[in-house]
Amino acid sequence: MARKSPDKFQDVQIFSNDSFSSDLGSFHVNYKRELIEDYNFCQDSISKIFQAFTVKGMHFQFNGFEQAKLVSVIQGSLIDYFVDLRETSSTYLDYGHIDINDQNNLMILIPKGFAHGYITLEDNTYINYKMDNDYSKANEATLCWNDPSIEILWPYAKEYFLSEKDRNGMTLLEIQNLLGHSSKH
Repeated sequence: MARKSPDKFQDVQIFSNDSFSSDLGSFHVNYKRELIEDYNFCQDSISKIFQAFTVKGMHFQFNGFEQAKLVSVIQGSLIDYFVDLRETSSTYLDYGHIDINDQNNLMILIPKGFAHGYITLEDNTYINYKMDNDYSKANEATLCWNDPSIEILWPYAKEYFLSEKDRNGMTLLEIQNLLGHSSKH
């Protein structure tokens, strides 16, 4: 397991939003079909995270309910993390990350087959998601955010804030068993 830059992962894409500012405010283009033609997004969601150093993830769906996600930040900042769970991929079990904030106007497209999560760096961070498959509680799982076998380098905080679901994520070995993957990688 290793950290790699986002461009080393097949199908992970980074985009820059078009942004226009004036003395009245700003306007951001969050999605253009021409940029991302291969995806049929069916859901838009916005998440507001109250506290800095809140960790969400590492979430994914399986059994035909996998989701590609287009993630951007409307307000605030975060570090977005992803782990490749595609067993046939050359980056299987490697992870990547990118800083996304309301100043750099970046967004990331994470294809199906990845666990996804983030840590907020500011209070009151708003995250926008576009997803290409419906949510399925029966087909969702959470990889433990700090599983030592993945070795994600999270920024230091005196205290991290997590939901019960994220605190109780599954180990990598449990995820591999769930997905029917070999543990010999």
